[in-house]
Amino acid sequence: MRRLPRATWIAIVVAGIFTMLGSVMGNIGATALTWLSPQVALVLFVLISLSLIGISLWQERQKAAAEPSAADARQNRQIMLGRVQNKWITSFLENPLYQSYDEQLLPLPLRERVGSRFDLVLSNPLEPTQTLPSGTTLAQVFDQTGGELLILGEPGAGKTTLLLELARDLLKQAQDNPMAPMPVVLMLSSWATRNLPLEQWIAEELKVKYDIPSPIGKAWVKANQLLLLLDGLDEVAPSVLPACIDAINAYYHQTHRSLVVCSRTKEFLDQPGRLALHTAVIVQPLSFEQVGAYLDGLAAKGEDVEGLKHALDQSEALRALATTPLFLTVLILAYHGKPAQEVLALVKAAPTDQQHLIFHDYVERILRREGIRIHAPAQQTKHWLGWLAREMTARHQSEFYLEQFQPYWLPEWQSAFYQWSIGLLVWLGVGLLLWLSYGLGSDFLVMLGVWLLVWLFSGLSDRLTTGIEPAEALTWSRKWLAVVGLVVGLVIWDWQTGLGVGLFTGLTYGLLVGLGVGLFGGLSRKQLTERSMLSPNEGIRRSLKNGLFIGLLGGLGFWLGKGLLGWPAYGRLGWLGTGLGTGLFGGLGAGLFFGLGAAMQHYTLRFWLWQARCTPAPWRYVAFLDDAVEQLLLRKVGGGYIFRHRLLQDYFASLDIVPPHDPLSLTFENITTHAATIIELTSQAVKIIEDLLDHLRFW
Repeated sequence: MRRLPRATWIAIVVAGIFTMLGSVMGNIGATALTWLSPQVALVLFVLISLSLIGISLWQERQKAAAEPSAADARQNRQIMLGRVQNKWITSFLENPLYQSYDEQLLPLPLRERVGSRFDLVLSNPLEPTQTLPSGTTLAQVFDQTGGELLILGEPGAGKTTLLLELARDLLKQAQDNPMAPMPVVLMLSSWATRNLPLEQWIAEELKVKYDIPSPIGKAWVKANQLLLLLDGLDEVAPSVLPACIDAINAYYHQTHRSLVVCSRTKEFLDQPGRLALHTAVIVQPLSFEQVGAYLDGLAAKGEDVEGLKHALDQSEALRALATTPLFLTVLILAYHGKPAQEVLALVKAAPTDQQHLIFHDYVERILRREGIRIHAPAQQTKHWLGWLAREMTARHQSEFYLEQFQPYWLPEWQSAFYQWSIGLLVWLGVGLLLWLSYGLGSDFLVMLGVWLLVWLFSGLSDRLTTGIEPAEALTWSRKWLAVVGLVVGLVIWDWQTGLGVGLFTGLTYGLLVGLGVGLFGGLSRKQLTERSMLSPNEGIRRSLKNGLFIGLLGGLGFWLGKGLLGWPAYGRLGWLGTGLGTGLFGGLGAGLFFGLGAAMQHYTLRFWLWQARCTPAPWRYVAFLDDAVEQLLLRKVGGGYIFRHRLLQDYFASLDIVPPHDPLSLTFENITTHAATIIELTSQAVKIIEDLLDHLRFW
């Protein structure tokens, strides 16, 4: 027979004590518990005990079935491969919107450095090197090295493109061979925010970037089922970059896991430490002959690039920039069709200013393109993207997800407004529900006081005014069991029947609801959903859905529970009204704890970011970001966004543009100018609500 946990026996003993106390109170004449005779108490105790035993056995069975079956594991693997394919290959590497030059006509020259197997690291990855034959793919080099590779190159040289081409080949191998590890592309810049062991960081990145539940991600890491393709080692904060290299080496040395790391050459060589990888591929710049032949080919097709060719002929520094695929693409897009006189301004500029001038002309040209859906003027677009670039750079982020918005993104002077508005929204919601349920009588004041205690002592105030944690999955932590029981007990407590009876009622129902929350929250996903592509802000929407579900379920439970426990005291009709008020009140609290609070925080934060002129209005932000994708300023990766290149992000971060005036923003001038209108509209709204309530009371 399966042994029950100690916590179950403790809960049964506590339930027995409560039922005995209730029976004693009923025998001595307590008004609300005269129905609880010793016989009824015994039956109630048996039912509670059997329920607790059943819950415990069911939870043990769920834990035993936590490991996915072979069929589930295969399905999870296929879904994960599909998500990597859609996010990085179909929607990024092979997206026609992002392909600005013919890579077949401009193959990137590569050199290879293979270290001795007796060397722990490559002390100098640049010497000696050998040129790889034209047409050699990174997949061929990767297979020859036994599953390890370091990719180095200058900014804009095409390192990420090569990494994704390798990911495409490895995905095909993983699809054909069920035993091959799953290739996963991760951006290393986010590692600096928490400095975690690489195994833990991988599991968190899989959850945030690929919607993989933590248990599944941890199991994959532990079983060595992942092939990491780590991009942007140079984008890790310099202060923690040595620690990041040590963490990667510690991960690699465990059973010699397969690993690919991509970095800029200079930033990597400036570090005292080295990665424990024995093969490096160094991406070489395009030759002048390649660039000239490519531009001649465009001219032969009727493309007007004569002005650009003339400028390249007169500036050696400009020619050197054009040997990187990024700047060659940007130059063609920025100066296509421009006469030589306009392009010659590049030649006259100092070499240190040429990059900034090229990006300036590129952005100005791209924002004036016809046929692009534009939801904001060019000046506003540059301001909003500049703010986003500065925030991402300050937090060492390469990918931007709307779910990552946190209160510390707000300007300092707006933070207080955010916290006050959260408290105001909660109290308005609570007050409205209590008013509709109890009116303005004594019950209203008692329940409002209970909510004040809950707000102060349950941690809900800190939870709603500090960091935002979306409830994307319905999970539960044991530390909240006492809090849930306390909150429910205070809500259910019958204040009119005395301390003893009210205490029994509150604690009994609090115990049952707390255990129910524990049962429900103990469930976790062992199988992924059939979705290959994630949408923007999906985590907040899922949190909102979970909060509504838990709120409705909790409200129903509070209503029925209050009615069943208070039926003898209130009568059949009395418990319906009392239960309704308690259900609305309890459902709001449950929803705020399990998702609604995070959604309310998120949209309130986005409202104040809009008022601070940092972002568009909340209902227009996704459309604005999608516009920036069509304008070739951003790229979409799953449910997130990245700048077209890190150099473009750095350019936007350097801009200092005064935000245009927004007539809808709640500035002091707007409020004072339209104060009379605001007061009049508010009074009319109050009058309409009062009339509506009068009609409801009449009926």
